[in-house]
Amino acid sequence: MAANLSEALVRAEFTETKELLAIPGELMRASAPDTPSADIESQQQSRHELARALAEASLQAEGSLTELCERWIEQHDYFDRLLANSLVFIERICTQWSGQSGLEDAVRKALLKRRFVFAALLIDQPEFILDPSHPVAQLLNFVEQLFAGWESAQGPAPGFVSRAFDTLQTLLDDDHVLQREQQERTLDQVRSEWQREQKRRQVLEQRLTDSELGQDLSLRAEALVALRLNAVASHFQLPGLVIDFLQGAWQDSMLLACRQHGSESKQYRDMHVLCDRVVFAFREIESELQRQKLFGFAAALSTEVGQRLGSLDSDPVRRTAVMANFDNALQDILRGKELERQPWPVLQVSQHLGSTSAESDSEALTAEATRLMQQLGSRWFRRGDRLCKALIYLPWQQAILWSDFAGRKVLIEPLADVLADAARGALTAEASAVPLYAVARRVGLRTVQAYLDQKVLAAERFAAEKVQRETARQKAQAEAAAIVLARETAQARADEEKAEAARQMQQAELDSEALAELQLLQAAREQIDAIHLGGSVQIRKNGEMVNGKLAVRLNATGKLIFVNDLGLKLEEILRDDAVQRLLDGDIIIRDAGQAFEARLARAVGRIGVRN
Repeated sequence: MAANLSEALVRAEFTETKELLAIPGELMRASAPDTPSADIESQQQSRHELARALAEASLQAEGSLTELCERWIEQHDYFDRLLANSLVFIERICTQWSGQSGLEDAVRKALLKRRFVFAALLIDQPEFILDPSHPVAQLLNFVEQLFAGWESAQGPAPGFVSRAFDTLQTLLDDDHVLQREQQERTLDQVRSEWQREQKRRQVLEQRLTDSELGQDLSLRAEALVALRLNAVASHFQLPGLVIDFLQGAWQDSMLLACRQHGSESKQYRDMHVLCDRVVFAFREIESELQRQKLFGFAAALSTEVGQRLGSLDSDPVRRTAVMANFDNALQDILRGKELERQPWPVLQVSQHLGSTSAESDSEALTAEATRLMQQLGSRWFRRGDRLCKALIYLPWQQAILWSDFAGRKVLIEPLADVLADAARGALTAEASAVPLYAVARRVGLRTVQAYLDQKVLAAERFAAEKVQRETARQKAQAEAAAIVLARETAQARADEEKAEAARQMQQAELDSEALAELQLLQAAREQIDAIHLGGSVQIRKNGEMVNGKLAVRLNATGKLIFVNDLGLKLEEILRDDAVQRLLDGDIIIRDAGQAFEARLARAVGRIGVRN
């Protein structure tokens, strides 16, 4: 494929090439020197020298195509199609990429300023456009990936990102930019920077992910605990001390168990049961059966509650005080003492958390969010005034976490809002995902395909022309054979007439007068047959002698056609009639036209007679 691209750059005719070749104007002094097509090594050396000269000139042109062309003509004696096509090709690539890339202006302009170095690389190493493993192709990809998502408004790029970009610019500005060893060394440096950046981003994003998932789980745990306490205690009036206990140390301990062991763990389920028992123990006693049931588990209740106050493990003093108040209140209940009661203050739960409908729809929402995250991938999107990418889905909050270039949190956006934007087409990725190499490869493949199509059409035209030439050759051969046959037939007839005349003279024993008459007839025939094309004669017409020339002799029919000085047909006479008119004096031969016939034969290579 690279060979096809190389050939296309030499032979293809781009629309912009004519305009580009017109830039030098009168400065053009000579055509490019021809490279011997048989010497491949010489061709490669010539291309390398051309590429090296272009790379040097591009550094002085400061990104101006016109200035580059003028400088080139001042220093060299040619401006050939290979050079023009290569510059046009790179201009096409950079024009498309500039309109699609979302990189910052400073980064994009720095690369566009050096685009003519890419043209030099294209001439010397055309595979760099089509082969993703080429060092320069990898360099461009690495640098663009490093800058993807960066915005100058949010601060300068990290040092290793800037260093990688500076390394690439140094290579493009170097005299040895065309040397593969130098390209490989630069690639190793940039690859190291890119790997460090990848690790840095992974670490930062993982920290952010762990933090936000932990917060999401924490919110879920808070909602579950609040819902559980509301469900158990909201229907009863309880002593204020018990309400403070349930909404204080006990709620914190349930949250700790849920976060540490999960909402389905035995530790958390045991606390569910204890929560029911605590409320049962301190609600108003309405029957003797209820009192007997309370006496049945009251003895162990204080111990079990104390064992599960995990939130107070680090504060034993407060733990002792809380359990003392709990035990005193429980003893008052068992003694039948009336305690001041109050309604349960309902614990607030976020609107989108913990509702029955939200719980039932959580699996469907998670599946929909998973599909959305797959669509978003690692691309960059504009959310508000920031460029960011979707990091994770927070299932309990039913929201998407967005992070920026530095791995920092940008916002947590409700899943419903993101889905609504996607549905109405307002969620579109920034163009920074379109790298320069991808555009170059696409344009390169199209150029090669267009050139191959042109070659096929040219081959078809050549084949058709070859058939036409062969058909014309065969036709010419057939016409020549017919002319030769007509000549041979005429000669045979003339020979036969001579023989017949000889026999007649012998057989009839003609007298001298008859013999003279026969000899005169034969002489007249020979004179008529001796007239060549262009031969000058006088013919009696309407009683006057008129000048004419022999234009056509049809040997097959024996017809002679004479024309006047203007080329118009004067007379059309059969051979035998012409012989008789010559004898009668109605035709006078002035010039047999031998010189004209000789010139005509030399010009066309054959006698101008027709069958």
